[in-house]
Amino acid sequence: MSMDTTSQAVPAAPPTDKSAPAFFVVSLKKLIVMHLCTAGLYGVYWYYKNWALYKQASGQAIRPRLRTIFGVLLLYPLLSRVHLRIRASERYHPFSPLGITLAAIIPLILGIATSSWLLSAPLLWGVTSVVLSAVQYVALVKAQIAINFCEGDEEGKGNADFTPENGLWMLGGGFLYFILFKPLLS
Repeated sequence: MSMDTTSQAVPAAPPTDKSAPAFFVVSLKKLIVMHLCTAGLYGVYWYYKNWALYKQASGQAIRPRLRTIFGVLLLYPLLSRVHLRIRASERYHPFSPLGITLAAIIPLILGIATSSWLLSAPLLWGVTSVVLSAVQYVALVKAQIAINFCEGDEEGKGNADFTPENGLWMLGGGFLYFILFKPLLS
């Protein structure tokens, strides 16, 4: 019985093609505006683009759509790959894949765990939601700072401009906000 090591992909190997972007570059301003204005749906696109670019650059047999579905649960493997690529380039960027992942997951768990009893106190629910969301936004921004550094575009200038497609996504997000908050306005 032979062991075929070529069929076993090293899950966190740095991408082989150094010229192709391995991760999704976006300016922090655009990331925050798009995430807020699309009611968080831009985050789904963000996960997908990161995994799709990584697959293309690394040649690994991963499924970006499936990894996108599990989003934040697979943030640590994504950021570990960013960290490895930075190390492979012999540069240093102070970020913790685990710390960022925990800052994204813990507020999600707390929000789910407390939502049933917080709904009886709408003001407390609102304040708690804002605080937990702010922690998640900080995690997202820190992840993007590391990704932009990794790709050699620290300012995210390669994807800083808003496109007509971005505008359509924001209109959709505005409509979603309208649907969500309409009952509160009645």
